Amino acid sequence: MCYVICIYDCIYIDTIAPTLPTVSITTNNNFNPTFARIGSTVIVSIQSSEPLLTLSATISGSNNNMIVDGSGTSWNASFVMTQAQTNTLFSISFLDITGNSGTAVTQTTDGSIVTVGKLFKILIQNFNSNINNIKI
Repeated sequence: MCYVICIYDCIYIDTIAPTLPTVSITTNNNFNPTFARIGSTVIVSIQSSEPLLTLSATISGSNNNMIVDGSGTSWNASFVMTQAQTNTLFSISFLDITGNSGTAVTQTTDGSIVTVGKLFKILIQNFNSNINNIKI
C-alpha cells in the first residue's frame, strides 16, 4: 500500500514489496539453449514490477562467478557452468529503491528450464566414434 501525507509538502511512502513478474532461464548453447554443459553460460533474465536498488542471485547454491547486471526494471544474472555444478536451481533476492524487499524467487515465470548434463558430450563421442568406423 502506498500512503501520501500532505501537510505543506507531499511525502510519498512506498510500502509495496516489489515482484518479479518475468523470470526466464536459457543458455548460450547454439544447438539447444535449454541444455547446459561445462563451459556453457547460463542466463537468468529478470523483469521487476518497479525499479530495483539491488538484485542478487545464486545458481547451484553459489554466487561464485555470478555476474549480475542491469538497472531499473531489467536485470540479468549469468554464470559459466563448471565441473562442480550439477543443476541450475537459482534463487533471486531483491530490494526496490525505497528498501522494500521482495519475496525470493526460485522458479521461472514462463516455464523455461535448463538441463545440466553430459548427454551432449556422450552424443558427440558416439558420433565421432561412428564416423571413425565408417569405411569408404
